[in-house]
Amino acid sequence: VLVRTMTDEDDACLLARRSLEDAIFSAARTLVEADGLPLEVLDVELLFDGQLAILQFVGKESDTEKIVSSLEARYGLA
Repeated sequence: VLVRTMTDEDDACLLARRSLEDAIFSAARTLVEADGLPLEVLDVELLFDGQLAILQFVGKESDTEKIVSSLEARYGLA
């Protein structure tokens, strides 16, 4: 079911969200490398509200709290 067609404002919001996802992805990879964690960041998905990001990674079980806290503070995530 199509609720409505995508507007120019929706398109601009989507582009901005993708750009933010790319920035979060890059920052996450940098933080993982700087902390020497045995992880590989695979993807970042920013949910529609723009306040929650899903970070997908593979590797050995690691303490990611420092990375998560840093990303939350830097990008205003919940």
